[in-house]
Amino acid sequence: MGMKKETLRELALSAPLGSTDGTPEQEKRVLFSAWTPKMPGWRWTAYEGEETEMDDVLFFGRVDGWESELGYFSLDELISVECNFILTAEGPEGETAEQFVERVDGLARQGYYD
Repeated sequence: MGMKKETLRELALSAPLGSTDGTPEQEKRVLFSAWTPKMPGWRWTAYEGEETEMDDVLFFGRVDGWESELGYFSLDELISVECNFILTAEGPEGETAEQFVERVDGLARQGYYD
């Protein structure tokens, strides 16, 4: 995995589950985006997270795959399908979810996910 699990745990603590309730999705702060060559066309975008009792992290965000929907996914699930991760910290400060998605889509067009 390109990023340490501990870094993703720390990100989850910065935006606990439920902390962005009522915030329009395009204005939510994105914690990270994840994708895997094993599942082309799939992307997970995390907005909130929380450690679980089973030494995992549960995230809430957008899952783009067969459909695009908001839902929950775990860090262990992402690791099991060998996801790669992009942190919002790698982009400009104050970047909105909409801007983040545009940046990530631009990377995809450049072949970054191949």
